[in-house]
Amino acid sequence: MGLSMAQYEDIKQKISQGLSDRQIAKAVGKRRSKIAEIRNGATEYTPEAKLPDWMSEVQWDDIIKDIGLKHPLSYIWEESVKHLTSYSNFTRYLYKKYPQLKIKDYTHRQFNPGERVEVDWAGLVVEWIDPRDSKIHKSYIFVSSLGYSQLIFAKAYSSMKEIDFLTAHEDMFNFYNGVSEVICPDNTKTAVIKANKYDPDLNQEYDRFTKHYGITVAPARVYSPKDKSLVEGAVKLVQRYFKWLTRKTTFTSLKEINQFLKEVITTINNKTHSKFKISRQEMFDLEEKTKLKSLPNVKYDLSETKFCKVHPDGTVCIHFRYYSVPYLLVGKTVFVKIYAHTIEIYHGLEKVALHNRLTKYKGEKSILSEHIPESSQAYRNTTVQSVIQQAKYIDPVLKDFIENLLSESPSGNLRRAQGFVMAARQFKTKIGSQDFQKILISVLSDIQRYNKVRVENFRNKFKEYLNEILLQNTGDVIRRDHSNPMLRKNQPTLH
Repeated sequence: MGLSMAQYEDIKQKISQGLSDRQIAKAVGKRRSKIAEIRNGATEYTPEAKLPDWMSEVQWDDIIKDIGLKHPLSYIWEESVKHLTSYSNFTRYLYKKYPQLKIKDYTHRQFNPGERVEVDWAGLVVEWIDPRDSKIHKSYIFVSSLGYSQLIFAKAYSSMKEIDFLTAHEDMFNFYNGVSEVICPDNTKTAVIKANKYDPDLNQEYDRFTKHYGITVAPARVYSPKDKSLVEGAVKLVQRYFKWLTRKTTFTSLKEINQFLKEVITTINNKTHSKFKISRQEMFDLEEKTKLKSLPNVKYDLSETKFCKVHPDGTVCIHFRYYSVPYLLVGKTVFVKIYAHTIEIYHGLEKVALHNRLTKYKGEKSILSEHIPESSQAYRNTTVQSVIQQAKYIDPVLKDFIENLLSESPSGNLRRAQGFVMAARQFKTKIGSQDFQKILISVLSDIQRYNKVRVENFRNKFKEYLNEILLQNTGDVIRRDHSNPMLRKNQPTLH
């Protein structure tokens, strides 16, 4: 706690009178350590500097909250304090009042034009809501910065998987309309399989991709963010500007997010740099644009790669879909290349399978007949037809029903179709063909009308109709007299 001028003079007077520190502390209500400091000359009275009047009108709690959310300081000043004082005056007194907020200086690294580009994923995950089904989707922001001009590129993608990672690089090269000599990524698995300070192992597909563009990969060292400090700073800038511009926005598409990001990087790139007195875009156009290497004439065929173990059923699982391989490869590991519309599967250097990529639903299967053993092929090809032939032999009505059932899902409804055929064959031995067809039509109509197409329901319904016909034929049908009050059903309800 500070001392007023009157308190300080009072303590000095009591010290000159020869009073002890204990006596003075008790008299003025201060600690003995403070009295001792004044006695030894360690503490002197310094009048407090008068703060400007406009500071009392500022909502400092709201400003500190916005700073904590990483919003740009210039935007905060423009919205809340611009009408009270200048930006330089605002920052000067802000750091006096809250010295812990002062940004430390950094050393600028020098790069030659066209020498280097640094890339990274931003930590900000942006959500958007699909208005068609109200599902929430996530998007991830890819950011890059050139070493010399520090020109920034940023774009959002639906994932951080290999195919989106490579697509982001392709979009970045198109944005710069050229390629630098060196690229510095993080040690993500889509770029580096095994990190090493001197000689890291690159992801095979990423290595092929960068060689196609003629760019050398120099990953940042593990736990050394200063190796890619330019893109680290670019990420902070992009995130702050983006969060500020979109703080009241609900996104409904990835395209809408990228429209805002385009506005963000345009604003940053065209803003005059506080140290270099020139914008990033101007620096790029003047000195770096012509130093970049030209883009290759042939576009790289983007693909995602992975190793898969073949399942016991002779398929490999790729993004929750299943693709067949020759059955002799069961239990072995194959190499898979995933393109936008096709799936290529290799064993060693040999291509063993080619499938159209499935996209309808999870669990979908693509089974090629040449990948199945001969015995299984015979079973798959003949079993369905044999069931239909058996149903035709029993009754044409049953045949039509079984054909419709198997057309929906041959493998899923095969056993059910066999159950219907077996039950129908058992009932046909008990009655004539005319009565059988009559009952069959009624039973099939009932179970389909009430959506109870199950073998057990088929049996129960058939028994009901069969018992009714048998009783009618023997003349033993019991007919109730509904006018007889002695019957339990016809007795009035007592209240």
